[in-house]
Amino acid sequence: MKLDPVVKKETCFLVVGECILTALMLAVFLLLRKCDLLVLIGSLVGTLLAIANFFVMCLTIQKAVHSEEKDRAKIVRASHSTRLMLIALVIILCLAVFKLNVFATLIPLLFPTIIQFVRGLTMKNDE
Repeated sequence: MKLDPVVKKETCFLVVGECILTALMLAVFLLLRKCDLLVLIGSLVGTLLAIANFFVMCLTIQKAVHSEEKDRAKIVRASHSTRLMLIALVIILCLAVFKLNVFATLIPLLFPTIIQFVRGLTMKNDE
């Protein structure tokens, strides 16, 4: 399956936004004097999970659009459940085993929602 240009464009936009918001979050940790290695690694894990989740979601939607109509809902539901379980597993493992900072790990998972909301507000009608 060839990667759709829209998937590339939206993923790149998300990556840039995710990096900016993660940098802002780390700046807050620095200002609060709570920034340490566990915060840095936690933010990296959360950011990578958020980006991977978005990219796989885009690929799933691309696959569903090109499949038969009766299979579309199944494809999207299965992907959503699998992605959610994998993210939960990685987060629990990182928090329990590696003792990463909870906030630094979880907050980047919220950034794609903020980024897509802002994207919706700033997009022109013809895009």
